[in-house]
Amino acid sequence: MKTVPTLGSKNYNSDKNLLKRKAFATLFKPKIDLTKNIILSLKLKGKEKVLDVGCGNGDLLVELKRQYGHKGQLYGLDIAPGILVKAIKTNKENNLDIDFIVADGRKIPFPRDSFDAIIVKHVLHNVPNYPKIIAECHRVLKPEGKLALALTGKETRLVIKKLKAIMAKKLGFNFYPDAEEYVNLENTPKKLTSKLWKDIKIKHLLSRATLKNPKPLIDYLDSGRDFWGEVSNQKWNGALKFCESYLNDTLRKKGEIKDQSILGVVTAIKKLL
Repeated sequence: MKTVPTLGSKNYNSDKNLLKRKAFATLFKPKIDLTKNIILSLKLKGKEKVLDVGCGNGDLLVELKRQYGHKGQLYGLDIAPGILVKAIKTNKENNLDIDFIVADGRKIPFPRDSFDAIIVKHVLHNVPNYPKIIAECHRVLKPEGKLALALTGKETRLVIKKLKAIMAKKLGFNFYPDAEEYVNLENTPKKLTSKLWKDIKIKHLLSRATLKNPKPLIDYLDSGRDFWGEVSNQKWNGALKFCESYLNDTLRKKGEIKDQSILGVVTAIKKLL
């Protein structure tokens, strides 16, 4: 069965689906604080001008400001206006002075050499021709500026991958969306060529989950519905119910369902050219 990228911004009209996926991530132990790992990997000193590409609901920048006391200019960019609603609301209510803008990461609306640091957290797998984002980040970073990419390992959430294949069969498709097949911790750092980047580092983060209830897995599947294209409610709900029955059978036989999550933070510095 074929796999296809999880492309498009429709899935992010609000942060509802994002929150479902974050809830699923909390079941894995040890808990991975990805924001903390990104911030520490960048070794920010507190006054840098920072851009978060694909910032979503703005949580990372809000935490950088409130928890870490960052005093430099902060900018958040996302192509989906709906998901920025929460970010803008939080920013206004707390007077955080963060700038959130609607824009495409493949065409960042800032001049060359604008930022000291750029963050791209779990974004590239949703973008057609994602190397354009990396190229744009290079353009708007200052010389010696820092880039941080948050990526997922190819061998992550294996149970979810199996469930997606089951969903595809029930839906009558010969494919299923798989983000990590195309953009992953193993292949994407190769896009950071030595001609343009230096000090390329990869930090791997592994956690595991033992589940005794199918609901978190079904919720996670449901949160990615828009990645499948047009599917009727009847077909979609029927496929979800079949997966739930499959998981319940597995639980009856084994007593638990185990899975793993492999995340990583890739950092690089823009070379002086």
